[in-house]
Amino acid sequence: MSDEILDLLGNWIEALGATMDAIAESKQLVGQKQSGLQIGVIGNGIQGVGNVFQAIANEEDHYIAIGNWIQSAGTSANSFSEKQQLFQEIIKTNGKEIEVYGDILQVIGSFYASIGRLDDNPKLVIGNLIQALGAAIEAIGASYFVNEEDSIGQKYETVGSWLQAIGASYQAVGASRLYLNNHMEEL
Repeated sequence: MSDEILDLLGNWIEALGATMDAIAESKQLVGQKQSGLQIGVIGNGIQGVGNVFQAIANEEDHYIAIGNWIQSAGTSANSFSEKQQLFQEIIKTNGKEIEVYGDILQVIGSFYASIGRLDDNPKLVIGNLIQALGAAIEAIGASYFVNEEDSIGQKYETVGSWLQAIGASYQAVGASRLYLNNHMEEL
C-alpha cells in the first residue's frame, strides 16, 4: 500500500473514530452513560488507529508524523480512561484526570501535525486546528468532572468532541481532494 493511500485511509479512519466519540459523548449528555462509554472506548481506539496510519504514511515529515503519534497517545489515554470509568476500576476523578491529559496530548498533536501540513492543503491545516480546539474544549470539560461539576463538564465534552469530529472530517475531505488532484491523470 502506498503512503498516499495509507494517509488517506488514516484520515478517514480518524474521522470515523472521532464521530463515534462525538456520538458517545452525546449519549452521555442525555443520560446514557454506560452505552456512551462503551462507544467512546471504541471510537477513541479507532481514532488512534487512524492517527497511527497517518504517522506511518508521513514519516518523512517529522511534524506530521510526531503530531499524529502524539494524537494517537492522547486518544489511547482517552480510550483507557473511558474503559476504566466503564468498569469502575479506578475512582471517577482519576479516570477523568487521565482524560484531561489525553485531551491535552490531542491538542498538542493536532497543532503539531498542522505545522507539517502547511504546504499540503489548507483543509488539512484547518481540520487539524479545529480538532485542536475541540480537544482543548474537551479537556476543559474533563477538568469540570475532576472538580465534580459533571453537568457542565459533559456539555463541554460533547461540544468539544463534535468539533473534533468536524475537524477530522474536514481533514479527511482535504486529504481526499489532495489525493485526487495528484492522481487525476491516472483516472
